[in-house]
Amino acid sequence: MDNEYYGAVSTPTEDFLAHYGVKGMKWGVRKAIASGNARRLGRQYNKAAKKLAKLEKRAASGKKYAKRAAVLGAGAAAAGGLAAVGSYGVGRGMNAVGDALRTYGSTPGKGSKLKRHATAAGIALNRAGEAVTSWSNAGTVGQAAKRGANAVLQATPNKITRAANNALKSGGHAGLGSQINRLGNISNSGYTRLAGAAVGAGLGAGAAYNAYRAATTKRAAKKAAQFRSEMNKAFAGTAYANGRPASQKKKKRR
Repeated sequence: MDNEYYGAVSTPTEDFLAHYGVKGMKWGVRKAIASGNARRLGRQYNKAAKKLAKLEKRAASGKKYAKRAAVLGAGAAAAGGLAAVGSYGVGRGMNAVGDALRTYGSTPGKGSKLKRHATAAGIALNRAGEAVTSWSNAGTVGQAAKRGANAVLQATPNKITRAANNALKSGGHAGLGSQINRLGNISNSGYTRLAGAAVGAGLGAGAAYNAYRAATTKRAAKKAAQFRSEMNKAFAGTAYANGRPASQKKKKRR
């Protein structure tokens, strides 16, 4: 493959670094040097330095990405579990733990103070579990939406209602009225499952992305080192050969 700037044959390394603007950087630096414009050369250096800093930051962030992936993965697992069991399953699980604590509290033997606390905690968990189970079986969210949607339909001219029904049917869906009725039949637990699945999918994608970043830090470090090497070659013989000139470095405020 010919090098579009120099007419020379490109190596795999050059192709690899081209993605990071190395060819463009070299071309811009050479043009700036040829023009004799110090400000233009400074802009090219600032641009390259910014890109190098980004690559080096990515290479040094392996632990951060790994930690973030673990947190997001745990969240995705929790959301996936909620999607699997729904709020009804959560309520039943709370009841089971509450029953176990109360059973322990009623066993004979030493540790009466601890057992009293266990019994009290078990009773509290039982009550909370029953509340969650009762809520999950209700269709309050869907019923409220259903009532509101039906009120809108009843107040809407028949032509518009028929048009909406026809639009849904033409798309392969049931009519508008049956869609609303279906919405009203979904329990709170069903909505919880849907929400858990959506949240779990989003968190899972984030965990996968960060896990990939954590696993490729060595590759990122290699890219950063190669970019720095090419950058040093491009700015060799200029005021930026050894980095930004001391006169241009920002002074720290006292």
